[in-house]
Amino acid sequence: MNRYRFLIVLLGVIILTACSSNYRIIEIEVLKPAKYSVPPDIASIVLVNNSYPFRDTFIHVAKVDGKFMTLDSIMVDAFPDTLLKSLSQELLLRRFFDTVYIDTIKYNPEFLGKPLKPLSSQQVDDICEKYDAQAILAVGAYSHGTLLKVDEVGYSEYYSTMDVSGVSYWRLYDALQDQVIHEKIQVDTLFWDGVGASAQNSLLKFPSLKEATLNLADYMGWKFTDNIAPYWEKVKRKLYTSGNAYFMSASDWIANKNWEEAEKLWGFVYENGKPIDQARAAHNIAFSFEQKGDFESAAKWAYNSYQAYSLTSSAQYGVEKDEATAYYKEMSIRKREHKKLVKQIGGAVE
Repeated sequence: MNRYRFLIVLLGVIILTACSSNYRIIEIEVLKPAKYSVPPDIASIVLVNNSYPFRDTFIHVAKVDGKFMTLDSIMVDAFPDTLLKSLSQELLLRRFFDTVYIDTIKYNPEFLGKPLKPLSSQQVDDICEKYDAQAILAVGAYSHGTLLKVDEVGYSEYYSTMDVSGVSYWRLYDALQDQVIHEKIQVDTLFWDGVGASAQNSLLKFPSLKEATLNLADYMGWKFTDNIAPYWEKVKRKLYTSGNAYFMSASDWIANKNWEEAEKLWGFVYENGKPIDQARAAHNIAFSFEQKGDFESAAKWAYNSYQAYSLTSSAQYGVEKDEATAYYKEMSIRKREHKKLVKQIGGAVE
């Protein structure tokens, strides 16, 4: 009896191994369009601090045993400058603009300015003329705050969290059009947590309030870059490499970086194979076209894969069906995004 049980288990392991080894995961980078399309005639940009200093007395708060208390009233006036520095560094890395400048003048000081005061047309002209730029991206306002929570979760054990939240308001001025062409409110949070035998010990690894706030500003400046400049994103794709001799031969061609010959073999399988093999072959062809930047064809073949999976009735392929549906949707999105990227970058985009 034990021998039969062993054989059944062994057979199950063999089946699982066979099922899990008929594909491999490939990690690629895809270029994503910026959320806002900056006009192509804007080649150089100036980053400006036009924010009125943030002031509030109830911004760093602790909640201990269900009771709220003020931790500190420290104002981090370096918040907007840290935003701009981080944003500048990331824009320079992406090389979307020819040049990126930071103007160090504070155009909305506490003793003369007022909250949300925009730059005047004259200021925009003067700044852009000074740097020979076509646009200004300004921090028009900001705020920040901290919430610290300490909870006793067991005997002599405390769990603490610290959330640092920030808001920044951005305006993009087009000097050529003499107008604000884009406005964005950005909201972000950084989180820390810790455990200790006492409330104090659970806080030991937390940064200071100022350090945490500046970490948030640095993160927000980096993150905002996605709004105005395309960015690379890592994604994982599945490639079916076995199942019959044609998939295995195609894998040999791929090893030699000859995707065109592999496509021919997958095409033959799609025309003559079983529904499950057709579905997998169509998926591979879609992925091949995606890598070449032909998203129209990639979406078409992803749809063919989705249709072929619909002809398979076995529940064994349920996960693959769901993946095929998701991949078709993603290729449809990439097809639309590619048009946006061409508008943002121009020329052929892969």
